[in-house]
Amino acid sequence: MPEWTVKFQYLYPFIILIINLIFNNISFIRLKSMIMLTIEVISLISICFYFKSVNMSAFWPFIPIVATIILAMGISSSISSSVISVADKARASVDANYSQTMDSNDSTHNKANALMFIALILIAAYLLACAVANFKVGKEFDKGILFITGLIVLPFIFKPILGYQKGD
Repeated sequence: MPEWTVKFQYLYPFIILIINLIFNNISFIRLKSMIMLTIEVISLISICFYFKSVNMSAFWPFIPIVATIILAMGISSSISSSVISVADKARASVDANYSQTMDSNDSTHNKANALMFIALILIAAYLLACAVANFKVGKEFDKGILFITGLIVLPFIFKPILGYQKGD
């Protein structure tokens, strides 16, 4: 894994904080968005390198992106169906003939639940892939099971510790 990607993973939150503090003015919104997008792309590249360094596919970092898109679609569908449902119930209480259309909202709500369930499965698969990658990194560094467990549960603490060990 290139050395800059390792350093970038730990500097990433601080870079985001500094950019938010500097460009907190309305006139800099477009510039701030461009810089943030560039940093997100660099972060994605560094995560791809991390997975490739432990002989895993580089497509794993894209799964949370897809899961977020699916989750957003499910949430927006659920919100719109609940708003329509409230309006339909109000209208159905006034007009007895209108109650036939209320069944279509149930299918929209079921689709939203299915989308959110798929997104949760994708996120769980990504977390499992991260755990496997951290396990492989721990084995590469000849660490014990307690250290590997810490690397899986709290990688932001245990990954920097790996950088302080003496090289052979």
